[in-house]
Amino acid sequence: MIYSFSDEPKQWNNKCPECNSTIRWNHTRSKAGTKSIVHCSNNLIASRLHIKRLRDIKSCFWKGYVVRQKDGGIRFSNKNGEWIKEPVL
Repeated sequence: MIYSFSDEPKQWNNKCPECNSTIRWNHTRSKAGTKSIVHCSNNLIASRLHIKRLRDIKSCFWKGYVVRQKDGGIRFSNKNGEWIKEPVL
């Protein structure tokens, strides 16, 4: 059996669990276990666009956390602390 080793952090799911859009996040702390609040990219808080027609905008109000992992990667969780599930392939 051949084992492969990678020192790269695992890539976790970064899609909103409600609308499947990308999650917008910013987390600069490097200590494992630290977290920051994140928003769905379809949330008006995450938008930097000049909004002219509100009817044309998709809106999603999902919020959660980004959590730094021991390997240096990040993982997303809901507000209640449950990890966002990985997509089934």
